[in-house]
Amino acid sequence: MYPHGTYADPAEELDILSDVAKGHVKAAMLAAFKSSSERHVVLHRKPEQTVMTTKDFEKPGDLVLVGFSNHVVAANTNQKRPPNAQPNEGAMKFHHKGAEYVVLIKPGLQYPKLRAVQDTIVNASPSCIVAYWGVRSTEKRSKVNVKRTVEKMQVTVGTTTAEVAIPILTNTCPLGANEELLLAISAEDEEGPPTKRHKTVGESSSSDEETVAKGARKGKIKASGKGKGKGKDKRQGERKASNK
Repeated sequence: MYPHGTYADPAEELDILSDVAKGHVKAAMLAAFKSSSERHVVLHRKPEQTVMTTKDFEKPGDLVLVGFSNHVVAANTNQKRPPNAQPNEGAMKFHHKGAEYVVLIKPGLQYPKLRAVQDTIVNASPSCIVAYWGVRSTEKRSKVNVKRTVEKMQVTVGTTTAEVAIPILTNTCPLGANEELLLAISAEDEEGPPTKRHKTVGESSSSDEETVAKGARKGKIKASGKGKGKGKDKRQGERKASNK
């Protein structure tokens, strides 16, 4: 006989909770991917991996690429996370026995392996080609035209509704057709180059004024010192002449 409470509750098993959370994330990811700009970009593998636009995007935010992937994992927040997983803060969180877990989306760019079968090229392995994972990064801030962010979605599976953060890329400036998408290497640079404030004619900055003032004070002190020295030497010369 096994009365309720004398054995582990199967509904509280980590594997069950993890699969439910990953199901929420996959459902949100699929919905976002279907409405994204994926069909308006093309991914080149050679000579360099690049992602190019195939149409104009007139306003910032018009282009949206979703970090879709078949690889969704759940990790304890106190443990080391998989490299390059997105989003950094996790797509969704859940708890098990007092510990916090986070669902992460691992990079999902997998090119097909081709082989010849009776003079016909066929896929020898499953592929997952998603433009989000193929966008390159650059050190040149003036070239950056997209940034990483998240799209928050409400997803209901059964009777449970959860908020899921899906990783996306969106343009930070107008884009033309046949233009490469480029990310900043660091998150601080993703907004593009800083705007410079140009001084107008006749305007001087506070630092310039301080420099001029310091120079004037130094010149005044130096000039007065020289004058004082010359006057002293002249008077000494007059006293020597009178003594003679």
